[in-house]
Amino acid sequence: MKNKLLESSYHALQEANRWKHIAKSIDNKNNLCREYGVILSYASELYLKCILMFNGIKCTGHNLYDLYNQLPNNIKDIFKSKYNLDTIIKKDFFTEELVETYTGFEEGIKLVSYDFVDLRYIYEKYDMGKTVYVANEVHLEINNILEEYSRSLTFNWDD
Repeated sequence: MKNKLLESSYHALQEANRWKHIAKSIDNKNNLCREYGVILSYASELYLKCILMFNGIKCTGHNLYDLYNQLPNNIKDIFKSKYNLDTIIKKDFFTEELVETYTGFEEGIKLVSYDFVDLRYIYEKYDMGKTVYVANEVHLEINNILEEYSRSLTFNWDD
């Protein structure tokens, strides 16, 4: 099972890199472009799954915070130490109100945890009267940390 997970981890890394490349081609309009958030969220999901599978942990789902919580504590500590945002600006998608808020890594990943789904199906949230924030600055920071860690993994195919 470990070898299958290792292969899946490698493929998740390759796929995450492709999506990250696509995100870089989008005009992010001051970090508030919804499509940019969707793509970065998906790339972050794939980086998290890469890291989890590399560590022998099976994983499913799109919730970034749930995936993050499955990581060993030593890896979580690395991510927290690399997170450099103290405050962020998030935008209510419907009212366009800008809100400044404090964020650490865990607060940030909670904020954007459901964005792969929420930002794609934003019209459903409007019908339910829910607030949807676009916080791409957080997406980019988290994604860069996950990408850096994922790219440092050494895939040993001899085991």
